[in-house]
Amino acid sequence: MGPIGVAVPSALSQLTRPQQLYLEGNTLAGGVPGKVMSRMSSLRYLSLAGNPLEGTLPPELGDVRVERNPGEKCRNWASRT
Repeated sequence: MGPIGVAVPSALSQLTRPQQLYLEGNTLAGGVPGKVMSRMSSLRYLSLAGNPLEGTLPPELGDVRVERNPGEKCRNWASRT
C-alpha cells in the first residue's frame, strides 16, 4: 500500500514569484513534480517536512534550500538542506 495523502497540487505552478513556500504537514504524497516547480524561478526556500513524499528532488529546484521530509523514502534530500 502506498502513502496516504494528496499529490503536490499542479495549481502551485501559478505561483510564479514566491521566494519562500511552506508546505509542511499537509499530507502531500508521491514525489515533487519538476513541472510544477520549474515556473518558480524566484523560489529560494521550500519546506516539505512532515509529508509522506517519495523519490528524488527534481533538478528544477536548482539552488533552492529544501527542508527535507523526515521520512527515509526521499533519496537525495540530505544534500539539499
